[in-house]
Amino acid sequence: MTVKVDIPADGGSGIVVNQGGRFSGWGLAFFEGVPQFIYRQSDTPDAVLRLAADKALTAGSHVIEIRVALDPVSASAADSNGRPPGRGGAAATLVIDGSVAAQGRINATPGPLFIFMYQGAAIGHSTGNALVDDYVPPFAFDGRIESVQFDLAPRP
Repeated sequence: MTVKVDIPADGGSGIVVNQGGRFSGWGLAFFEGVPQFIYRQSDTPDAVLRLAADKALTAGSHVIEIRVALDPVSASAADSNGRPPGRGGAAATLVIDGSVAAQGRINATPGPLFIFMYQGAAIGHSTGNALVDDYVPPFAFDGRIESVQFDLAPRP
């Protein structure tokens, strides 16, 4: 995922994009100018991965990428359509303006028929319940979102 945002002079806070909530989901949020990628596998505290920049971004335009690289799955583990069964892990990376800001591990990913707890995706605010207790929905982003792009092409 690649997002282009314009951060206000006061630092900016709010959800840029998310899907799901307290029981499972993911999102890119700003907390007082600090971008964070949050990936939640379940409602237990140890099931949350947070990748955060080490400081607030300066005012102005920035490009933020979330890169997720699934662990290899053997062909024998694939279903009849060649899709991996899910539940494998993945490496996650937060990239800001071309530089790696944080990295972490997602211990398990959902299978192909999984949904993130009946909460749809949203851009610019949170729907339903919050991913983490640090905010109350809708937690609308107070900067400007120029674009949000998803590249879902498989990688070798």
